[in-house]
Amino acid sequence: YPNAIRREAFARSGYRWEYDIVSAAPTLITELARSSGLTKPIPTIEAYLVDPNKYRNNLAQEVGVTPKVAKQLIIMKFAGARMGPFGSIVKQLPDNSTLHYQRLKDNEFYNAISEEIKLLWSAIRKDLFLKGEVEPGEKLTSRYKWNMFFKEEAQVMSVVRKQLNKTGMKYFLEHDGWRCSRYIDEVSLRLLVRKCLGISVRFEVEHIGDSV
Repeated sequence: YPNAIRREAFARSGYRWEYDIVSAAPTLITELARSSGLTKPIPTIEAYLVDPNKYRNNLAQEVGVTPKVAKQLIIMKFAGARMGPFGSIVKQLPDNSTLHYQRLKDNEFYNAISEEIKLLWSAIRKDLFLKGEVEPGEKLTSRYKWNMFFKEEAQVMSVVRKQLNKTGMKYFLEHDGWRCSRYIDEVSLRLLVRKCLGISVRFEVEHIGDSV
């Protein structure tokens, strides 16, 4: 069901607080690269993570797509999707439009963040090689990259779940977020994740009003 329907159903059952990891895939892949030894600067990614909506909206306007599609185009790049007339990225564009594809190829921000994403995965792959988890010359497939993200996401959500269990409140996990019956301080959760996993994440929180 669409989120609008789900959130109303959950709110009526007492789950009036919604939480999500802000920019989950870009954040967790960037943090994984840093923990893998990334030393090269990534100013575009860092700027994006500070205000993702700004960059999604700008990309949407410049390419001629919705912000939702723009968000997907960025996430797919973090997960290893490729450009090209037969790649998965072009399929996100209106009717596989050549015009929209060319705008995306020429977009300064998208090109800059794509180059920095390569730096992330280069650091991650080097670390995996040193650990004996990949062979020399072995490429990391998009599926492999997605699985690494899901593994990182699961670790964060495990920390969150343990903390929610301590409160005794009702909650329902959903991918990179959850719904719960009472407020839990998102800053404290952020610090807890940092302490347990050594990575920095931010949580977005929204309260569903009593009018639902």
